[in-house]
Amino acid sequence: MQVSLSPSPPRASLGDVSDDAAASGSAEQVTDWPVRESDGSVYHYTDIKGLKGILDSGQIWGTHVAYLNDSQEFSYGVEAICAMIAKYGQDVKSSAHAEPEVKSSAILGVCKNVLRAQELIADDFGPFVACFSMFGDDLSQWRGYANGGYAIEFDSQILKDSVKQTTLPTELPISESAPVPELHPVEYLPERQSAQVARLVDDHIDELIHAVSDDPGAAIHPAQQRLVRRIIPLAASMKHKKFVGEAEQRLISHTSETFYSTSRIGLIPRVRFAFDRSAVKGVFVGPSEHCDAKTLSLCRYLRRWYPKAEVIRSNVPYRDI
Repeated sequence: MQVSLSPSPPRASLGDVSDDAAASGSAEQVTDWPVRESDGSVYHYTDIKGLKGILDSGQIWGTHVAYLNDSQEFSYGVEAICAMIAKYGQDVKSSAHAEPEVKSSAILGVCKNVLRAQELIADDFGPFVACFSMFGDDLSQWRGYANGGYAIEFDSQILKDSVKQTTLPTELPISESAPVPELHPVEYLPERQSAQVARLVDDHIDELIHAVSDDPGAAIHPAQQRLVRRIIPLAASMKHKKFVGEAEQRLISHTSETFYSTSRIGLIPRVRFAFDRSAVKGVFVGPSEHCDAKTLSLCRYLRRWYPKAEVIRSNVPYRDI
């Protein structure tokens, strides 16, 4: 068991970009922002109750996207994707492509089905997400998410390879169609968001054209349905460029809830993501007035249950919280 001080976080890549600059910067300026390279770890910020629950169970909870802290996050992703698809459809229509009208109609027809799917998500299946950051000792994360608590460091590759949805005997069963949860980087830059959407539409364009040709009056063709099912999780991994400093990654699964937890806004639909305990590399102790006691107690706990995990004290001064 090793206790260490956090090294100064290597934030030169994004630390010089303020939220105001991000919010007001043009698309051209945004594309020049350096992207934080992963050090092989992702970090989940939480309070003491969340820390103990995650480490005791070897599970982390996923939350339905409609019930995240910012309820507009998912709407932003859906609206941004629809705008991108609409622009792409218009570009195809005015291009020299073969059958531009047919291709454009096939592409534009996807938008209304994406919006329809968004309306159904609150009552049916939907993306469930667990949130991580690429920054391990970050002032804004301590302030926003951990309440002077902790940040669990996960080996991102072991997490990806081992994570699966699980449930308890007393809870609802896992949906038969539930996919394996996947770890996705959140995309903040509009050009990269557009490129992702264009690639996705291009992958499905041939079957979309056949769908329009075969049954132009159909409400939603299976080909459109397949594309929409890929677009919805993509919407859950998009955020406005002003949040680029969060460097977030999300564990995402398009499934249905197996249990509910209580909060000030009501009953929150949840799922359980189980991970191999070897994925836990360490725990940061956040800045607080009882940092010494917290560090000592965490060392005792990890020595018994996660002996290879490191305890790291934050370098952020408590007065800054």
